[in-house]
Amino acid sequence: MAELRLDVAVPLRAFELRVALEIGAETVAVAGPSGAGKSTLLRAVAGLTPARGHVRVNGEDWSELAPEQRSVGFVFQDYALFPHLNVRRNVAFGGDPEGMLERLGIAQLAEAHPRELSGGERQRVALARALARKPQVLLLDEPLAALDPHTRDTVRVELRAILRELRLPAIVVTHDFVDAAALADRVGVLVDGVLVQIGRADELIAAPVSPFVARFAGGNVLRGHARRANTLTSVELDDRNVIVSIDDAQGEVAAVVYPWDVTLSRALPSDSAQNHVQGTVTSVVPVANRMRVTVGAVTAEITAESAQRLQIREGDLLVASWKASATRLVAL
Repeated sequence: MAELRLDVAVPLRAFELRVALEIGAETVAVAGPSGAGKSTLLRAVAGLTPARGHVRVNGEDWSELAPEQRSVGFVFQDYALFPHLNVRRNVAFGGDPEGMLERLGIAQLAEAHPRELSGGERQRVALARALARKPQVLLLDEPLAALDPHTRDTVRVELRAILRELRLPAIVVTHDFVDAAALADRVGVLVDGVLVQIGRADELIAAPVSPFVARFAGGNVLRGHARRANTLTSVELDDRNVIVSIDDAQGEVAAVVYPWDVTLSRALPSDSAQNHVQGTVTSVVPVANRMRVTVGAVTAEITAESAQRLQIREGDLLVASWKASATRLVAL
């Protein structure tokens, strides 16, 4: 079984990157804010950045190997294609171009030059060149960052399928949780050089270890003071609103609620939701076929039809509601 084991340390300007990780025949996304050390981690695996510790692939120690001796396919953020070479020769720089051109659906572009390609096509060429090496490990640095939203959605689906088919140890670096969740079997959140949490995307959403992870996964993070009362925990928020959760907690907490768990109404609803926060609409943003509406400190994600039915406009006064079971409490 393919396996990558690494335990590396790299001193950076503000902190030390220190990551220990075991990756099987799977894709792991390393996600987090800019400057967290994500790209440095890839470069350490590839041997492009000096690092203490070890990198082992299928039992072989790569720690003392030069970059050209490591069986790595590397897709750089800007794709790093040779502008003076056509697609065929760009891919041939990595290895046999013919099979890769067909496999990635770019055979018809063989004679084109990078300047003639769309962002999605350049991404496929860069991936074909990386795979033409028949690597044991695949590294992708922000592979979707340079794409426009429409192309990004399409290429994300294609790249996910390719990664599933390859079953290589692969690390995808991204600052976008949606990309990480879509592409990877597991997601690791890197903050200031440390993996603060790693697991399936749904595990990070269900049980974030910190407010940062919750916010990164798309959650609303509301700070307050928790008191347990019978079967529920009451949380007085910093803005004096009071909400409840089925989680057991005491003291200062971050209450996490995800936008898809929030409903909106013009008046206090008569449903099973126990949490109601009234506020002014400060933002209405379309996202695909849904709308993200911010009411006070809470963002809801609702269907476009619901937004149209409510005739939501910035400045409106609405009620955001959600269930106690949808409120996760994270200690501060």
